[in-house]
Amino acid sequence: MGNTPGMVTVYESINDEDLASVETLLEELGIRFTVQNRALFSTWTSAKMFATPFIEVAAGDASAARAAVESMLRTRRAALADPDAEQPCSSCGEVSPAGFELCWSCSAPLGGGAPDEES
Repeated sequence: MGNTPGMVTVYESINDEDLASVETLLEELGIRFTVQNRALFSTWTSAKMFATPFIEVAAGDASAARAAVESMLRTRRAALADPDAEQPCSSCGEVSPAGFELCWSCSAPLGGGAPDEES
């Protein structure tokens, strides 16, 4: 897979729902991105097996984007391992099911620890 100059691949998937989740996450974080190979993958040709869609971001945003994607994936794995688990929102303190990527109350991204203490 070839990157656009100045861009770094941060995620690839053949699953449209996973790709859409990462797109939404990056949009919410204000990280600009491009999706490559989506059109190739969506066509039913022999190219499909060689054209895995991938998301790339500017090199300067790669660390933040990768960290956010990894956090999202950890949250999903935890939800699959224990679907009854809950996680606190670090913004508002409300508790959401482990499978949620965003707080049900304030829409902040989940995956962090306990809410910040106010002095």
